[in-house]
Amino acid sequence: MALVLALSLVPTAAFAAEGENVTVAEVPAQTPVAQAIAEDDVAAIGNVGYDTLAEAVAAAIVSEEKEIEIDLLKTTEGSGVKVTGDTGKKITIDLNQFTYTVVNPTVGSTGTETNGFQLLKGTDITFKNGTIKPGTSAAKILIQNYCNLILDNVNLDCSRGNCDYALSNNCGDTIIKENTNIIASSGKVAFDVCDFADYPSVSVTFDNSFSGKVDGTIEYTGTDASLHRLTINGNGTFTGEILATESYAEAAEDAINITGGTFTNESARETIDRYIVDGAKLDENGTVIADTEDMAAVVDERG
Repeated sequence: MALVLALSLVPTAAFAAEGENVTVAEVPAQTPVAQAIAEDDVAAIGNVGYDTLAEAVAAAIVSEEKEIEIDLLKTTEGSGVKVTGDTGKKITIDLNQFTYTVVNPTVGSTGTETNGFQLLKGTDITFKNGTIKPGTSAAKILIQNYCNLILDNVNLDCSRGNCDYALSNNCGDTIIKENTNIIASSGKVAFDVCDFADYPSVSVTFDNSFSGKVDGTIEYTGTDASLHRLTINGNGTFTGEILATESYAEAAEDAINITGGTFTNESARETIDRYIVDGAKLDENGTVIADTEDMAAVVDERG
């Protein structure tokens, strides 16, 4: 980290015997000024630079500020990043159109350090404007999430990795916005909604602004439709199936609601159609459109 402060100059005075006229000479104190961020710094909080993204996140956690923005300064690679929980902070990581590649060491709970990012419950995180991807086979989950998370114009790109999950959600509310793209490793899961351990609830929502792409399987393993929810709005594209095995199928019927999007995998549309909200349907291209016949039937029923 590069931060150099100019020292305040101490005022000086001339002293004389009692009764004499004296002239006091003072040098005005100077306000400390931070030096520009160093060229080799990777991330910054305001005008303070850090050697690694992990160091910047650690600094944000211990800061007295409750809302903090971290800027990625360049395309780079670095270790996995763990965001500790129960801080009450809101941390935004602006990737600034750069790419962060996760290399060793990855992070996680003791004995399962297989995460690119581990985001624990009690700290709100936003990623925006850039790309995160794996650069090591040790990264089995690119982002393991337990917090309230926003993905805004972000690419989670596991296309050249071996991640079992690009994004795994075990707790908290995840909101996916704008041109966010979640790309799974070949044959793997793009994201899940998972009832895990004793965490209270989890939800994933694609908001109305979503226009990106989810490439890979969507996995639902919730047991309570009121606590484990998936909502898909917007105009994004989805290439895989929604997988809810027999143990989770009943909850999935009520927990998953689809109001928008295009689902391009014809063989997977049967798994999609059951989650389309009343008054909508899939057209021949797999796009969710208004179902005028269904809407007319509802009107007739209501008289």
